[in-house]
Amino acid sequence: MHILRIALAVGLTFGFATLASSQNQASPESVEISIPTAGEIEAWIDGLDAPRFAEREEATIKLVKAGAATIPLLYERLKSANSEVGSRGIYILRQLAFTGEFESQDAAEKALQGLIAEDQVVIAQQASKALGDLRERRQTQAVAQLEKLAAVVERDMFSFGVEPSNSFTVKIESDLWKGQLEDLRHLKLLKDCIGLTLTGKQVTDDWITPIQQMQRLKHLEINRGSITDNALNQLQDCITLTSLTIKYSPITDDSVTQLSKLQQLQELHVFGTRLTPQAAENLRITLGSTEIDYRRGAFLGVGCRQPPFPCFVSEVRENTAAAKAGIELHDIIVKYDGTMIRDFNDLRAQIAQNIAGDTVELELMRGGRQRIIRTVHSAGVEFGMETETHVMGLRISKVENASFAHGLRLKPGDIITTYKGQQVTKSSDLKAAFDKNVEGEVIIIQSIQGVEHTHVQVTFGEWD
Repeated sequence: MHILRIALAVGLTFGFATLASSQNQASPESVEISIPTAGEIEAWIDGLDAPRFAEREEATIKLVKAGAATIPLLYERLKSANSEVGSRGIYILRQLAFTGEFESQDAAEKALQGLIAEDQVVIAQQASKALGDLRERRQTQAVAQLEKLAAVVERDMFSFGVEPSNSFTVKIESDLWKGQLEDLRHLKLLKDCIGLTLTGKQVTDDWITPIQQMQRLKHLEINRGSITDNALNQLQDCITLTSLTIKYSPITDDSVTQLSKLQQLQELHVFGTRLTPQAAENLRITLGSTEIDYRRGAFLGVGCRQPPFPCFVSEVRENTAAAKAGIELHDIIVKYDGTMIRDFNDLRAQIAQNIAGDTVELELMRGGRQRIIRTVHSAGVEFGMETETHVMGLRISKVENASFAHGLRLKPGDIITTYKGQQVTKSSDLKAAFDKNVEGEVIIIQSIQGVEHTHVQVTFGEWD
């Protein structure tokens, strides 16, 4: 056997190593570790098929003790082994995978994976079972280690739609992370992780490397990181990745080259980066069917009803720009710096053009009550009012005395939403419809009265 001398601290021992100490020396002491030769390992592998049970047991024990050095030679032999050698070989790989160092576990897992593809049916089945057990155990250990280092593991099947109940997501904030860069290698062992969020300036290109080997990762978010455009090259091998979000990280127009290669993406969200609008348009062309959500980074903090309904505020998040500006539940956002807002899509499109710190003026429609007017047309009378386009229909700006509108008690500020069951959006259309009425025809008008129009100044914040 070759003898390798390694200086270790007092009291540290390794497996089958022998400790040699000298009375003439203080610590560190000298330790002799016996490293088996390839010939010895080959002989022990031969011993797995020895005629006597005791010899087979002794060979098995020696191969386990030999550690990672056993794996390459054992793997080659198992490709054509009989059932006895096969069963013992799989057992040895299991032991090395469960008790060895991280690198030994990787090597044993790779060997088991390779055996599954071989023609030895029984060995392939045993390898498949051992590999499943190994990956489950390694994932459990990895989750425990990551949580110990301040990662947050969340099991929530509703976060990303209907997923198997054993799936989970992981969030790591670099400011809270207690581990080293090498500890991120545990990420590749998370076979059931479907979502990963990395946050903080310490998130660099090296943090992206372990992600390549995450088997089921579907959703990746990088928030306020320090990654470069080149980091995105590492995501090409993530074939299961369908959603990528990059917020407030310094990727530039050069990232279009890398992002364009991620044809597996269904969604790409880019907020508050150095990517220009023109580059975002180029991405829309090169990524084809991928839904791209590009925003310069401004965050308002409201939830609204979806189109085709007006921008009716259904949620105001605490401590956001919206809350600080005084936007309230049930407000309707009707203008954005003078531009009409017809629905939530309009609002999002406008916000996307702003960055955090920008200030805009919003016009809100607040309060009001619905009124249904039922009347009969009188020939020869004029409607007698002026209107302007409003997100809810037509807003009355003037009512003439003694007019048809005056008789219906319509007032400036009222909003006509429908006329004879039809939504009205143009003053000319309302006049034409009124002029077609005949004597005695029933007219039904829906309107909103008592509306307060409020203007607020909003200074945008950032997305979480």
